[in-house]
Amino acid sequence: MRLHTFLVNALSRSIVANALYMLYRYVYVVVVRGLKVSRADKMVRSQRRSKLAVIGCGPSINQLDSDFFDKLGDYDIAAFSHAALLPTRIDYYMYEIPEGELLKQHEALLYPALKQKQEAGLLHGITLKNPHSKSSSFQALFPSCINTMTFPIHLKSAKKIKQFIKLISFFGLAKKYFFQSRASLFATCYWADALGYEEILLIGIDLNSPRYFYEEENHWLTHIIPNPFSEEELQDVKAHPTNDSATGLKVETALALLKESMQAEVFINNPNSALASVFKFKENP
Repeated sequence: MRLHTFLVNALSRSIVANALYMLYRYVYVVVVRGLKVSRADKMVRSQRRSKLAVIGCGPSINQLDSDFFDKLGDYDIAAFSHAALLPTRIDYYMYEIPEGELLKQHEALLYPALKQKQEAGLLHGITLKNPHSKSSSFQALFPSCINTMTFPIHLKSAKKIKQFIKLISFFGLAKKYFFQSRASLFATCYWADALGYEEILLIGIDLNSPRYFYEEENHWLTHIIPNPFSEEELQDVKAHPTNDSATGLKVETALALLKESMQAEVFINNPNSALASVFKFKENP
């Protein structure tokens, strides 16, 4: 217990500790477990567009016009989780293997729908962000998926996070792997900026609620998908888990720090998003 506490404190305070932990994580996955890990930029098409739309699962998705996704022709499109089921092509699908009952739910409800979309030619760039012992069912369905690495940034100091981001960028690592502070959204924005995308449009990225678009009646999906959290767990939660300061640095804060070093211009599609104070509002693509 004392060792665990020491390591947690060291990772939250030290750039060196974070760098060493990332090295250890890479060696463990590649050498000890013998898993094949590819660079994240390997899934990028040679003829990529200059703009990227990143689609999340926030309730604001249900407020979009029915023809909204038809307007994304000038964008490459990245999606998380069930957002890939929306009526649009997906160029990058960033997926992390969940734990417990949520994994069972994904195997029953998400994986078959993703497979149908892939077979229809609308799902590309499937990327497994976290090499996992329980990824066999996913990889069996999607044998062409790219197995890459996500390195969590545990630092809590704004100054040290900015310094660490500069260090990662200096060594050209930001486009090769995912570096994540609290959420996949941070890792994706950092990666997209390193690749040279000029604009990033965030769609369905609300962060001010633990709710998701797919848990209520909507005109996108044919059936409702349960929230991964119970009603009892949701009762006192006012924000998305990644934007709850009680569990660590808010992703809103982390993205504000990342913005300072980004070349890409980032827009938010929902004016009521928790990120509305960080990024400019853009209603239509």
